[in-house]
Amino acid sequence: MKRSGSAVSASKAKRCSTRNSANEASKSRLGSVRGHARAPSALAIYKLVSPHAKHDGRTFTMADAESLRDVMSEVAVVGGSSVSAVLERANRALSAHGVESILRDDREWVDRYFGDTRLLYVNMGDAYIDTIAYDVAKKKFIIRSWNELVD
Repeated sequence: MKRSGSAVSASKAKRCSTRNSANEASKSRLGSVRGHARAPSALAIYKLVSPHAKHDGRTFTMADAESLRDVMSEVAVVGGSSVSAVLERANRALSAHGVESILRDDREWVDRYFGDTRLLYVNMGDAYIDTIAYDVAKKKFIIRSWNELVD
């Protein structure tokens, strides 16, 4: 049996409407998870990276900071190698000394990819200089000094 054109279009419109409302619900859930609460503000990133870039004769603009913040926000939830890639990118931008980790005292595994790692951070070479770090349990990037992170 063949449907009439209006019945087909009404059925199709209903399916599209249902799909669109499901997509909107999904976006709102992702928005709350992916929000910039999982990453430092662009201004904080700019203030951290800009002096190091100038010292090395490079430019690091506010647009670069916003781009880095957006990437951090997206990968903070995903975790794994994406987080490592962001920290490596920050390491290069800061002309720092590599990405290092701090293990949990109880050696309990909190993440399939990072295992018993508590925190990943960009080593700035001085415990009192602010750095970019990733809290594995909270799935969140933060800017603090290594000294504050350990405490």
